[in-house]
Amino acid sequence: MFRDPLTSNTQVIPPIKTILRLWRSPASVSGDECFPTETRTANACYTDQVLADIAAQGFNAIWLHGELRVMVPSRVFPELGADASEHLQNMRELIARAARHNLRVFVYLQPPRGLPSDDPFWQAHPEAGGTVTKDLLSKRNIRAFCTSHPQVQSYLRDSSARVFEELPHLGGVILITASEFPAHCYSKVNYPQGQRTACPRCAQRDPVNVVLEIIRLVRDGVRSVSSSAAIIVWNWSWRMVEANPNRRIIAGLPDDVILMADFERGGRRKILGRMRPIDEYSLGYVGPSSTFRQAVALARQRGLRTMAKLQIGTTHELATVPNLPLIGNLYEKVKALKKLSIGSFLGCWSFGCEPSANTAAFNRFWNSKKLPPKQTALREFAADYFPRCQPKEIAKAWEQFAQAMNDYPFCLAFLYLGPVNYAMGLPVAPSQAAKTPLGPSWVNAERGEWIESKWLDHFEWAEIPLALKRLTAGWNRGVEFLESGLRNCDGPHARRELDTARIVGHSFHSAWNLYRFFALRKRWHEACLPRYLRIAQDEIAHLEAALPILERDPRFGWHGECHAYLYDAAAVRRKLDTLRKQVIAIRRRTGALESPRKPLFP
Repeated sequence: MFRDPLTSNTQVIPPIKTILRLWRSPASVSGDECFPTETRTANACYTDQVLADIAAQGFNAIWLHGELRVMVPSRVFPELGADASEHLQNMRELIARAARHNLRVFVYLQPPRGLPSDDPFWQAHPEAGGTVTKDLLSKRNIRAFCTSHPQVQSYLRDSSARVFEELPHLGGVILITASEFPAHCYSKVNYPQGQRTACPRCAQRDPVNVVLEIIRLVRDGVRSVSSSAAIIVWNWSWRMVEANPNRRIIAGLPDDVILMADFERGGRRKILGRMRPIDEYSLGYVGPSSTFRQAVALARQRGLRTMAKLQIGTTHELATVPNLPLIGNLYEKVKALKKLSIGSFLGCWSFGCEPSANTAAFNRFWNSKKLPPKQTALREFAADYFPRCQPKEIAKAWEQFAQAMNDYPFCLAFLYLGPVNYAMGLPVAPSQAAKTPLGPSWVNAERGEWIESKWLDHFEWAEIPLALKRLTAGWNRGVEFLESGLRNCDGPHARRELDTARIVGHSFHSAWNLYRFFALRKRWHEACLPRYLRIAQDEIAHLEAALPILERDPRFGWHGECHAYLYDAAAVRRKLDTLRKQVIAIRRRTGALESPRKPLFP
């Protein structure tokens, strides 16, 4: 029991349950690599209504990004945690309010997380500094904390304890110990492929031991204060320090941590007739991967609890929609998890957190004591979620969407450097493409025109537009089934899910057209004009169909990871206006101008 800081009432906090279902609000902004803020701002974002909605969807915990160096004052490095009191007060209030909705709060940590190399901290404590690497997003040089140094080890242990001294009712922590962001001296180092850290202390050490040491230090700090807090250890990209399935890391984990393993990463799927690797989260690929199975088996040999890392709403396959409506695949994921007796999951990243048919269906299937056959489950869910619909047609649509996604050109290069997240708003021109790259797909970057081929892994360049063509056609067949099934259904879920399915199809369509445009523009000459004209007309037609949806629903185009619109209705209107002018100019230039009595555009 504890006293609620908001009401002064005595309140009972439920114990950590065996089953954890972690989610987050799409409105809460995760802190960036240099200026973490979420532990300070989340209390305002997680209103009581937001918390009630998350609980009503079937989740029992929320997670937010935190950093030890800002969350709590440090007894080892007094310069850190100057604003900790504000972070802690907001966290206390959030924990108390979440408890009223039977929700626990978890903090996601990547300890010890580096600081900019020019931060005054390093002048005061040069001995604590490790390797310097360039941060992925900010492009700043970041110095890692050297975890081989005794003072840094004391800092990790002490600050982890301090979190639970100050926040005794925090549900637990989620630890990531390999990441794009600099934290320790083996961050951003691919040790199995021969890379070594530049730190003279850590270079003499096995990176597996460095990772295990960080986990043990945090664990020991937490356990010095709390015997009940959950310590979730995530295996994300441990292959940076040890080849999968990370036998030595799992063998060395403390006995009382929970291993969270990526459900799809490490899988394989046939795309365009060839087996291709699945090295990211995926809704198009059911899973589980062999890597997941192996990690779970190794953990269970140790007697460790296990859980799955999933993304239920959407993934980088298309992150600028609230959900990818692959309900049949979600059924198969739940079926596999039940078969493996996996009872807990973290269901999202910092995007795809909107309530949708995906969250409703996943938790419905998860709560089923005995899953009915797939078609029965899909039709029963459709009938409940869309009153007065035709469940058979809805189930057929979901199965068609899954079949279409078998043609998605899944590879890291396409996911992170391809245009699918923003193609609908990206302008084109009938001219030679400038050799400036498109830019990363998950940030609000300045966009170039050149679609690189050298970075494609496991695909030939020409395979990408072929895959997108097939994907677009297959997805649009599913939209037709969905439209048929929802014809007599006027509920709010029907409009939102139908709009989502349509915008997914338009996103794939624009990406396909962009590749077709580029095939002409990379070797541009006047003879390309008739083909450019045909693609432009096709792009105009489907964007005109998409625009009314974008104008009435602001969910589309928003990327929750960078908290920015990568396209919106205004961008699509500008693109349409430009394309229409191009079509008129090309027709005049080629003598193909239609009769004035027939309008050029509807």
